[in-house]
Amino acid sequence: MIDVEISAHRISVFGDDAILVVAQDVTDRKLAEAQRDLMARVVNGSTVSTVIMDPKGVIFL
Repeated sequence: MIDVEISAHRISVFGDDAILVVAQDVTDRKLAEAQRDLMARVVNGSTVSTVIMDPKGVIFL
C-alpha cells in the first residue's frame, strides 16, 4: 500500500469544462516525516547534549 495525495482542479479544454485529477505518491515524504519526528523525540527527550556535524566536522547549530 502507498500513501497518495489527491487534488482536483476545474479546467477548460478546447472550451469545454473538465476536471483534472492528480494523484501523487507521497510515501517517501511520509517516511521522511516519521523519521524526522522520531529524531525530534529522541533529541528532545535526551538528558545529554546532541551535536550534529557534517562529514567534514562542521557543526550544525
